[in-house]
Amino acid sequence: MKKIVLLLMMATGVLLAKPCMTDIYFGNGVWNTRDQAKESRDALRRFMHTNYNAKLDRDKEGIDYYFKFIYNPSRGTIEDLLETFWQLKESGQIDEGYFMAKWELLTSDRGPDEFRKAMDRIATTNDIDTNKMYHQYESSSFNQKHNVLLVAHSQGNLFGNEIYTLMNDEEKKKFRMVSVGTPADHVMKNGQTSPYITVEHDYVINRIQGALPSNAAGFGHTFIGTYIGSSFESCTKIATYVKTAYDDLKDTTKCITCDYIRTKVSEINKMTVECQLSGSYVNEDIGVFYAEKFDATFDENGNATCGVPFEIAGMGHLISTNTEGHYKWETGSFTSKDELHSRKDVEETFLYTRRDQCITLTLSGEYYELIDDMLSR
Repeated sequence: MKKIVLLLMMATGVLLAKPCMTDIYFGNGVWNTRDQAKESRDALRRFMHTNYNAKLDRDKEGIDYYFKFIYNPSRGTIEDLLETFWQLKESGQIDEGYFMAKWELLTSDRGPDEFRKAMDRIATTNDIDTNKMYHQYESSSFNQKHNVLLVAHSQGNLFGNEIYTLMNDEEKKKFRMVSVGTPADHVMKNGQTSPYITVEHDYVINRIQGALPSNAAGFGHTFIGTYIGSSFESCTKIATYVKTAYDDLKDTTKCITCDYIRTKVSEINKMTVECQLSGSYVNEDIGVFYAEKFDATFDENGNATCGVPFEIAGMGHLISTNTEGHYKWETGSFTSKDELHSRKDVEETFLYTRRDQCITLTLSGEYYELIDDMLSR
């Protein structure tokens, strides 16, 4: 078992990157409530744990990957369909004439004024939804240095393709997408047509001009009932594509292991977490977190007090004040999970070098989880 040496153990409010972590998102289509999107995420999770053809290691969940969902809100049957065709028009897949024919079919009782209002409304809500989804990927995954694997169904593919255009080059390297029952003519970027699965008798997709052709036997359109339920060929392809994309992310993005982890003080309450890469003397930042700070009080001799008279000196070493009766705080060294678990939620308060600010640090939260994860490797 790898020995993890920690030069600063207690932390709170952690913003850390777990090495090799991949967030597997389900992206829902039209007419789904948030609860239904969660149900599909949970169904995908069960499917990828039990599919005999290609499955993820259940024991690695929470260590190497999480299942999440990205919600595409429904605004009603007609509105969702109009938004879908509007997205197809904006991407260049269908022309203005085809879009207007669908508008007439869906809204034969609405006049020109209502058309303009509807287009303004759809354009606005689409931009809001797309940016909200992108920022969720950014804050919950990319900023934590996680990979993102999107399994998108139906209209969720159109949002996935739109969001891909907002990503920077580094984010694109850490992003993969598996398209299921897709109305689009590409996957992620124009000209890319894999990986996707659309069953032969998908009564929704078959009616959409320019959609990628069917490539699996089966009938229906629902994610749970058709694509990971009744169609054997679809099930096989989805499991294989998800596992392949997951493995590819692990192989092509940096997954690090550490000989030890330490934390240094980079600002008064900002701690930078460093990893010494295994087998080298190279240090790499893997995240930051913020500790609680407050003004120091002073004793009768004018000395600042923070509970325990320790100082944080320089850029990260913990030393005692050398006051009689007080001792130097030694480097923490964990060699077992039992030792780590016995010290969970340990809290100390330190005096910052400026001598007028105190910092409270706790061995808890995501920082604790990171150490626990490393001791499992």
